[in-house]
Amino acid sequence: MVWLAKGGMILRIAVISDNTEQRNGIVGAFSFAKDVVCFEANNVESLNEQKREVDFVVLAVDPDNIAEIERAGMLFSERAAQPPLSLCVVMNTQSEETLLRVCDTVSLVFVQPADYVLLAKSVLNAWDNYADANRTDTDMGSTAREIERLLQRLGFHSKHLGYGYLIEGLEYVSCYKKLGFTMTDVYTFVAQRRNTRPKLVERCIRHAIERAWLEGNIDAQWEMFGDTLNKQRGKPTNLQFVKTLNNRLLFMNTESK
Repeated sequence: MVWLAKGGMILRIAVISDNTEQRNGIVGAFSFAKDVVCFEANNVESLNEQKREVDFVVLAVDPDNIAEIERAGMLFSERAAQPPLSLCVVMNTQSEETLLRVCDTVSLVFVQPADYVLLAKSVLNAWDNYADANRTDTDMGSTAREIERLLQRLGFHSKHLGYGYLIEGLEYVSCYKKLGFTMTDVYTFVAQRRNTRPKLVERCIRHAIERAWLEGNIDAQWEMFGDTLNKQRGKPTNLQFVKTLNNRLLFMNTESK
């Protein structure tokens, strides 16, 4: 499959790593995609010195250097262009504590040894989410498109890592598990697809729900969830959210037949 940017736009990706072999591997993974330009840098400061205008940053960073992730976020936080810049982090760590620290501030997380081709495809999919919220390309099933529409109605934002996890998890539940599933099934499935850990998936989904209930569409949330929510918590649990949306998807599929 050859990836083409939406509307003929050029996607500018900065690949930051002090390891030349690693940089070359990540850049090479984007070779199948047209309309993509990759810029290379040793660190965040050197990219800043190049004064490059970029749309997406892929940062390979030592797990002990979390400050580099924060510097990358600060460097591009005031970028005025839309869609807002996103950050993909590649880390050589299995520490759940470290992964959980960064998952709320970046769009994608990959643990070494990372599949760079999968990384590249995930970055391009994230860009497509920004560029076309109602995309209908053939590589995305009708169920996933419907899930995206429901999430966007509720006020979810694709910049959160849990957004993509929810799409994959709900598609899995809707297509394969129907009503007989546990959240352990969902977390394990998504973790295997994304080369990460189930606990990280659970945390990211919970964070995405929390942000949507703070900033999202109250009317749509009331329409779908009504007064079923715990009044003290004010938001659905991960299980309650997935079950409610899965039931809605099943109802919509039944109505369309």
